[in-house]
Amino acid sequence: MMRRIGSLGLWMVVGCGGSPVSKSPDAASAVAAAETDPPVSSGGDAAGDDGVSDTGQETDTGAPPDTGQPEDTGTEPEDTGDDPGPRYHGQALDPALPLPDFVVSDQHGVAHGPDTLQGAPTVVWFFRDTANACTNDACGYRDLQTEFDALGVRIVAVGPTDVATNAEWADSLDYEYLIWSDTEAVLATAYGTESDHDEGNLRHAFLLDDEGRAFLWYEGAVSIGADPRQVLADCEALYGPAD
Repeated sequence: MMRRIGSLGLWMVVGCGGSPVSKSPDAASAVAAAETDPPVSSGGDAAGDDGVSDTGQETDTGAPPDTGQPEDTGTEPEDTGDDPGPRYHGQALDPALPLPDFVVSDQHGVAHGPDTLQGAPTVVWFFRDTANACTNDACGYRDLQTEFDALGVRIVAVGPTDVATNAEWADSLDYEYLIWSDTEAVLATAYGTESDHDEGNLRHAFLLDDEGRAFLWYEGAVSIGADPRQVLADCEALYGPAD
């Protein structure tokens, strides 16, 4: 299920499978008792089944005396705390957003569909228009293009502007990544980036896995976009070389 971001209720993307079957409290208690209670002796009273009488003397079994102190096993106590796992700047989408069906054109007039977003991780970021505020986001990704390329992560910008406008914008500021013209708001609707205030997008970004599923979301607004440096930091944590 997907939350609409802004007016959106979210979300998003992939998750399936059966849920584990848990034991009832009574059954779980019984299992625990069976594992922890000592076995019950079937022997007799003071004169046992083996015919040996209780003389009142302690039998030396060779075991160390009970000092009341816990036995040192030489092992560290088990850490039962939950591992919080890695932390990212983006918000995890659970389930992840599946790939929508779409056809859009880039600034070169080349058509693209869902297959373009498969085969490698991709940052898909949405812009409102080609004005100054969104240019800050666009230039941020442009300036970090080499770092994203080194990680094998593609960059795709999506906006409501037409192909000619995007082509002029890319040419004037040397954007090398794809800029998609989503004039029918197909992708904006699928990813919940439509603004409630005008026809532009909220400036969200999404990190997609190599199957095209969006699993991290970076919140933006009309007036401020998601920080490309935070997106890059998460990509480095996920796809960077081991230390």
